[in-house]
Amino acid sequence: MAEFPPKRIKAVGCYRGNSIGSPYTPLGASLVAPDRAFFPTGVTAAGVIVYNSKKLSPAQAPKDWTDLLKPAFKDQAAENDPAFSGPAFPYISGQILRQGGHSLAKGETFFQTLKADGLKIFQTNDPTLHSVETGAREIGIIQDSAYYAVAATGAPVGIVYPKSGVTVLPSVVAINARSKHLAAAESFVNYILSQGSRHRE
Repeated sequence: MAEFPPKRIKAVGCYRGNSIGSPYTPLGASLVAPDRAFFPTGVTAAGVIVYNSKKLSPAQAPKDWTDLLKPAFKDQAAENDPAFSGPAFPYISGQILRQGGHSLAKGETFFQTLKADGLKIFQTNDPTLHSVETGAREIGIIQDSAYYAVAATGAPVGIVYPKSGVTVLPSVVAINARSKHLAAAESFVNYILSQGSRHRE
């Protein structure tokens, strides 16, 4: 694996943007592999709350995860199935820890209550988000990158990053040490980590 200097990474929320001291924010530094086997190119929240902005105002939308258990949101929540959706499992495991620390009981109770209150499970981000867009469900729990793609089309959706926190997933890039086209792979990774690439997102 070739050595790519940390200053080449221009990841949102990961790169400090200057050459004084460490070029990384604390988050960015925590995502760089100790053996430099891979580098972060960005981060995404495994689960955030999205809402139908025609049915709920920002003031009416849930502000934190436990707000989802309020009577106003009974039969209105949707989320992804962790058996099919990649981000759903880290969201659920992170949420269990967030709700109950190292005691699983409180986190399990959160999801049991949410399910008893009519939580609808869809396979992946797309159908979950579609149910919110159409108003079939007022709120959903999805990966934030899916929200931003749909919001850019003008869909009636809003987003909430719950105040108690979200589980973050890094996006990374690496080169197979046995690559038959090492030079081409290094050029590609250098492009991905370059400032010019970040401007094209």
